[in-house]
Amino acid sequence: MSSKVTASDLVVQRLERELASLRLEVGALRGRVEALEGSAAQDSVSDFSLITEQPAPNSNTLPSGESRIAGGESRIAGYCVGTAREEICRSIGQWLRRALSGLPRGPSGRERIDLASRFYLVCRDIHGNDHNPPLFFSSWKAAKDLCFHRGEPGDSVFIGLPTKTEAVICVEAAGLQLPPSLRGQ
Repeated sequence: MSSKVTASDLVVQRLERELASLRLEVGALRGRVEALEGSAAQDSVSDFSLITEQPAPNSNTLPSGESRIAGGESRIAGYCVGTAREEICRSIGQWLRRALSGLPRGPSGRERIDLASRFYLVCRDIHGNDHNPPLFFSSWKAAKDLCFHRGEPGDSVFIGLPTKTEAVICVEAAGLQLPPSLRGQ
């Protein structure tokens, strides 16, 4: 017998090593996924809901373009904020209503959402003008001049939120009209 190594033998050996390496990597990744799934299962509150099936349009669709799905969660443009954040947004909307009515404000509840604001609603500007529908901005820089004068908010009423979905829920809970840019979300 000949012990001559051919080019195809070298290719097979290289592929065997690569396969072994990939098997190790897949095993390590499986372990990480299992660890993450285990820690996620231990969390008692989740900010997100897994949606596996898109419901067909039906009579559950609300005039705002929002639809109710299992568990009473709101979905706007396919994004679901979850029942906990939806409830927080409803309480923020009630806070907006109290502030606009001149009642004691207290905390808005916004601090209960651990995500950065990307959208801003201005319901009363620094000059005392009420806005219904609220003014809607996608940057703080654009909204800030209407909310502060010489670094003070005065009697302005505004809120920053992470998503358009949350903005819609807040506006509706406040009993205000939806800004044009939020209609049909």
